Amino acid sequence: MRRALVFAVCLALTGCATARPMALPGGGEGYMIGCNGIQLTMADCLAKAAQVCPEGYDIAAATAESVPLINPFERTLMVQCK
Repeated sequence: MRRALVFAVCLALTGCATARPMALPGGGEGYMIGCNGIQLTMADCLAKAAQVCPEGYDIAAATAESVPLINPFERTLMVQCK
């Protein structure tokens, strides 16, 4: 049990920017960019958005949330490629 808690904390403190396709609220197609962890910032989300949308993108929504003990550093960005 203790090992699982330590692993969960370590996992929450590290991470890498991820992108997954999704349907946007307005009906278009876009990407949900996640950049969670203490080492990542919203700038990492923006860099990932530029990577998945090389022609540019529009930001549909951005959030930064904190859930203590689970994931204290959670950031998401919804983008629509141009």
